[in-house]
Amino acid sequence: MLGPGMTVLIVGAAGGLGFYAVQLATQAGARVIATGRATQFALLRGLGADAVIDHTAAEVAPQLLNLVQDGADVVIDLANAGPRLERSADAARTGGRLVSPLGGPSSFARGVQAIYAGTAPVPGRLDALAEQAARGALRIVIGATYDFADARQALIDLATRAQPGKGDHHLLTVPHVERTDMTARTSPLAMVMQAAPIESPAEETA
Repeated sequence: MLGPGMTVLIVGAAGGLGFYAVQLATQAGARVIATGRATQFALLRGLGADAVIDHTAAEVAPQLLNLVQDGADVVIDLANAGPRLERSADAARTGGRLVSPLGGPSSFARGVQAIYAGTAPVPGRLDALAEQAARGALRIVIGATYDFADARQALIDLATRAQPGKGDHHLLTVPHVERTDMTARTSPLAMVMQAAPIESPAEETA
């Protein structure tokens, strides 16, 4: 889908999926333009983005069109769903494509094609990505590392995104638990989540 000479806009590039989308699009040889906050610019450029748009400063489409007059060949939107995707489609060139893992309109103005990929991976794809990560070809961004004793704080930070610009992945060191009875069959992390439920913040749009 992507290749040399193509321009791709990745909306929601600073999220857990976005980090990988930026790297994979770069590997394919495309020119990558990512959206993020000012605090995330250096991280996104470090992952391979050729340019970064601050989605909090102004609408994304006009900013993209200032960089690419005809619009992006492909827009990958990982942040929005439904009618909100129309704003992202405005950043695509006439006859371009908008790709989203979520649902939305069946078509867009100017012949922009809607492609809804879903979240189910292609068989073997996750193994291939894991192999890339193992040999260092795919960077895993860890926002913070916590001991198990600090699991509650880790969940709070993840839910409230208390580590802006540092990634959505939080690494929790979990001790081995001997499972001697049925009550011990709940994982340590699940027990923490039951003891300290956390409401997710309102969804951010890009």
